[in-house]
This record gives sequence, C-alpha cells and structure tokens, in this order.
Amino acid sequence: MFYPKLPHDVNSPVHPVSAMDFMPVEQLRQLQLHRLQWTVITDLVAAILRALPSIILCVVITIIASFYFTVDFVAINDWINKSLPPSISQKLPSIKAHTKSLAARYLKAYSLLMLLTFFE
Repeated sequence: MFYPKLPHDVNSPVHPVSAMDFMPVEQLRQLQLHRLQWTVITDLVAAILRALPSIILCVVITIIASFYFTVDFVAINDWINKSLPPSISQKLPSIKAHTKSLAARYLKAYSLLMLLTFFE
C-alpha cells in the first residue's frame, strides 16, 4: 500500500515530487519515528547542556560552603550555644540523640517497606 502525499497547493499544476511521496506507509512511519527519537534525544542533550553551568556552580558553592562549615564547626556550635537560653542548651545533647535515633528508625522502616514492595 502506498501513501501519496497531497501537494501543498492543490490548484498548482506543477508539484515537485519527492521520494517520500510514494513511500510505503510502514517505511514512512518508521522514518517519522526515527526522526521523533532523534528530536527527543537532541532536545534532552540541549537541556542538559543548558543546565550544566548552573549545576557546576551549585556543586562548587556546595563544596566551598561545606568546607567552611567544617572548618568553623566548633565556632558555629559555640555561637549557637551562646545564643540559646541555658535551659535549652542543656537539652541539646538529648534532643540530638533522640533525633538521630528517630531518623535511624524512620530510615529502617522505610527501607523495609521498599524491600517488601520490591519483592512483592
């Protein structure tokens, strides 16, 4: 089965004929699908390349900030302890321990749920 394309201007007596005008339908569909796949791939690559400078800048700023927080960790902790009232400063170690315990149990529970869902 052949799929002839209609001319752009039906009233025109002269119509340029191309190889695609008399291409089988399946071959035309494959060609269109191939073009669509390459369009999606090129759009994805272009989007990644457009986002690359901001990604690099974010990573560099994160590394620099992490370095400065690590270097000033003791000074930052001292400043926080001085800024808070003494009653809260005394409770901070137990709050920290409870938060770590809670986060560990939370992660354990969600990991178990994900494993059960995965193997189900």
